[in-house]
Amino acid sequence: MFRNVYRVKIKGLNLDRLINYIMQNYKSYNLKRIAYDELEVELGYKSYNNLLLKIDTSCYNITVEKTFGIKFFLNKLKQSIALIISTSICLSFVCYLNTRLLKINIYGAKESTIQEIYKVLNQNNIKTFKSNKIELGNLEQDILQNVSEISLVSAVIKGNVLIINVKEKLPDVKIDYADFVAPYNLIIEDIECYQGTLLKNKGNLVKAGETIIGAYTINANGEKTSVKPIYKLDATTYFSGQVEFNEIETKLERTGKKIVNSCYNIFNCDFLKINKSNKFALYDEETKEVKLFNNLFLPLTVKKQIYYELKEVKIEHNFEEEKELYLQKSKQCAMEKLPQGLVVSNTIQEVIDGGSTKLIQTYLEVKIKLTND
Repeated sequence: MFRNVYRVKIKGLNLDRLINYIMQNYKSYNLKRIAYDELEVELGYKSYNNLLLKIDTSCYNITVEKTFGIKFFLNKLKQSIALIISTSICLSFVCYLNTRLLKINIYGAKESTIQEIYKVLNQNNIKTFKSNKIELGNLEQDILQNVSEISLVSAVIKGNVLIINVKEKLPDVKIDYADFVAPYNLIIEDIECYQGTLLKNKGNLVKAGETIIGAYTINANGEKTSVKPIYKLDATTYFSGQVEFNEIETKLERTGKKIVNSCYNIFNCDFLKINKSNKFALYDEETKEVKLFNNLFLPLTVKKQIYYELKEVKIEHNFEEEKELYLQKSKQCAMEKLPQGLVVSNTIQEVIDGGSTKLIQTYLEVKIKLTND
């Protein structure tokens, strides 16, 4: 029992020679051959280690089946005692943690209010890793008394976590409602005001931006109360466009004469300048810059300033021939002002004769219904 013995199994070929070697050189016990290529033997501690050094492990495979002796018993006992001690320490630490507060969660409050709550907790010595035996009712009352922004508070402990849910007081908010103003120039066809103060009536012409219903009511004492305007409105609005027709149109055309001034430039230095004075009464000016060589070694460019002579040309127009074109242009101008989503119910066009000049106007009639109920 007190011997330190290894029971080993050896596999390999030519075991007879190995058996003789073990019996002659080592103190062995219970040597037996299990198969032609396998034997089992018990060796002392030193014999086993010496055999490992002497034997050719590439030819023989040695495995330890079992160990005996006081040394191995003491090693196992040490391992068992270490395991028992470490397990006891862990259990003790777990039991200790079960009595501690590991985390504090606060919900329902802004950051400044949370900091105020933490101050109350510190005053009551409620911190992480402190005891989780807390009088929750007293804590809730203490928070309510010391934090003015809170209206309700509840505290609960779940495991090692203190959870505090709060509800902050709502600020006094005064709601100012907006007046109902005309989105466009309107002619009121019909209006019903259910809430608010009616400032315009049926048949009134209202400009865009004018108030139709005030967002308030006035009581018998003359005090105003802000309310949301509630109404139904039927109205007509117009979107207009106009173009001008001239029987005689004056245009400027180039005569073909021109004056060209030029200069060459290289490395921001001008040379070979041609600078002529412009003698044209009416002219059109044009500037050009052309790169003759576009590289780092020779960045040569030429700049030109050209004056083209212009002359006035009078063109006569026949209104009857071009009337449809101008009517379409006038309508197009009105359509460009029409907001998206509105539908034209009627189109009115008129020509205002001013002699050689005529004004073509288009009015798009739109029926609109506005409600806020």
